[in-house]
Amino acid sequence: SGGYWGEVTGLPGCYSQGDTKKELLEHIKEAIQCYLEAVNDIKNKSGKVYDYSGIRKAVVNAKAQTR
Repeated sequence: SGGYWGEVTGLPGCYSQGDTKKELLEHIKEAIQCYLEAVNDIKNKSGKVYDYSGIRKAVVNAKAQTR
């Protein structure tokens, strides 16, 4: 048992977990994409469009967890 938990420090509330580090990174990528899509949906309602396609790097704090 155990696994890994991670959060993206620059995106409040953006976090995920996985059984392995590889799985955690896959899940974090999905979480970042969902987070940015949600932010963009909110911003679009105000008439603004934000482009995040230039993001190349994100800081992820990850730690092993015990169950």
